[in-house]
Amino acid sequence: MYLRYFLYLILDWIVTIVGLVLAPLLPLFATKEQKLPKWLSWWDTPDNTLDGDDGWKNEHLLFLNTKGDNLDIVRIYLKRVCWLLRNTAYGFSHSVVGKYVDADDSV
Repeated sequence: MYLRYFLYLILDWIVTIVGLVLAPLLPLFATKEQKLPKWLSWWDTPDNTLDGDDGWKNEHLLFLNTKGDNLDIVRIYLKRVCWLLRNTAYGFSHSVVGKYVDADDSV
């Protein structure tokens, strides 16, 4: 059990570092649904789009919420890069390292 935890920890760090390096490139692969393709799902957030959750959209980076000028594409790109930097390798941590815990389970 401890060996598996240690291996997952090392893998999580490696995937996180790769995600930090790839964060500026990943938004370029966004689908119409504002998600990353399945082959990049380790760096995606399973529970939100690349634009972030409501709290992120309404509380952080408010200067990037301005709309209606020629910089809309740049703002969307920057918000997505910031979201991916904030949630680096969330998909990996959730799907590979994570463990589903049912409400009836005891820890």
